[in-house]
Amino acid sequence: MVSWEGGKLAGIHLATFSNAGNQHAGLSDAEYAQISGQTEFDVRHEAIQELNPRLDMISLIKPFIPNQEEGKSISKRISASQIPPAK
Repeated sequence: MVSWEGGKLAGIHLATFSNAGNQHAGLSDAEYAQISGQTEFDVRHEAIQELNPRLDMISLIKPFIPNQEEGKSISKRISASQIPPAK
């Protein structure tokens, strides 16, 4: 899911519908391909409505965006943790 349509979860994302059994009774392979895999689609899509999936898992991801000072600190820690190049 990409859009929460301005709701409280806007900016926090990733809803994943899982269909581990690849079940798509009532849909042709072409219709199913439109709404499966790593793709974005509107949950009001006709094929999704026909499939009527269940949400197996939802991941709420709020990206961490460091300020300038935090960014410099992170950069220093990463640099210090790197293996020095071979001589």
